[in-house]
Amino acid sequence: METSQFTTHPSPASPDSPDIVSVRALTLTTHIGHDVWYRNRPQPIIVSLSLYTDISKAGTTDDLGSSIHYGTLTKAVSSHITEGSSDNLLDFVNGVAECCFLKGDAEDKVKIIAELPEALTMAEGVGIEVYRQRYSKGPRSEGDIGAVPGFGDALFVRNLRVPCIIGVNDPERTEKQIVVVNLRFWDVGANMVVGYRNLIQTITGHIEASRYLTIEAMVTAICRISCVEYGVNKITVRVEKPSALTFARGAAVEITRRKEFFAGGRTPAGFV
Repeated sequence: METSQFTTHPSPASPDSPDIVSVRALTLTTHIGHDVWYRNRPQPIIVSLSLYTDISKAGTTDDLGSSIHYGTLTKAVSSHITEGSSDNLLDFVNGVAECCFLKGDAEDKVKIIAELPEALTMAEGVGIEVYRQRYSKGPRSEGDIGAVPGFGDALFVRNLRVPCIIGVNDPERTEKQIVVVNLRFWDVGANMVVGYRNLIQTITGHIEASRYLTIEAMVTAICRISCVEYGVNKITVRVEKPSALTFARGAAVEITRRKEFFAGGRTPAGFV
């Protein structure tokens, strides 16, 4: 199956720890909100962890005891996920972060990416990326776990496939083709994490009914819907036409817009 080359979770500059111990694509089953058909059933989840640390001593002594044991980390997180339940993705990653610090030897900061591959019928996944740290001083109590300043939570939708009319050639004006849409919502709050389905349904419906000539107009319209109608502060959108070129896997346009971009009433051509 062809997939977009959009980076679903581009990261800002790493927190100020020199080294990273990571576990990628840990695939488990857990209770987390409702599944794609709004049933309270277990569903698959894919989790990637990055623990910021300093492996200098282990690198010199070749002693695993001087580093984070990723086997111990994985066992602790796996038990936490499979035996627990969460109301939504934000609740889920906050629980995983706590597990990393309390049982997985996390020292300072962690990055967690959690993706539900079966949450949306027309997409390959919806997920969240967060940075968390354990506070040792300041306004929080010692040992409290919270967000890393400057590293907001991000929600992403991966490879949303929608049929639509798009293009300037005569056949494109009569025959629908698939576009592959990737979305990243920056600095999201709890309301967005819980209620993302409504926005995705609106975006999907708009694309299905649209008749744009250019991908540029489509990505701008998606940004406008998100920012103006749903109050998203910042969004990155990538739309790809897999059938656009005979000898290439696809042609795409990617843009990032903030809510302020549409403050002057800018409306994409063909926007309904």
